[in-house]
Amino acid sequence: MVGDPVLNVGWILPGGGVNKGETLEKGLIREFEEETGLLVEVGPALGNDDRFIIMQTGQPVHAVLHFYQVKLIGGTLLADGNGYDTTVAEYINLETIQPTALNDPVMVFKLLKRSRELPKND
Repeated sequence: MVGDPVLNVGWILPGGGVNKGETLEKGLIREFEEETGLLVEVGPALGNDDRFIIMQTGQPVHAVLHFYQVKLIGGTLLADGNGYDTTVAEYINLETIQPTALNDPVMVFKLLKRSRELPKND
């Protein structure tokens, strides 16, 4: 998960916008690497969400979020984030973390539950 203690937004899942001509999966791979330094392979879709949010710039955005299970295939974790849109990147133990430390604990735990229900394909 990634976070920004300066903005105090809590831990969030890596991700972001999709560029013109980019698939959701390619966008996720790119954003994941940019924010965490990790290379992932995209697995099954876990869910979607539709929100109206205010960006850090103050700009209102209608966001359609798509969540996928991913498999780590390489890279090196950028513990200090990428210096742009992440300032910290860490592996988080969802069994012991306080829900208040997460930006959206309801969504994170819903996705975790869904991920655990999927058949194991190693």
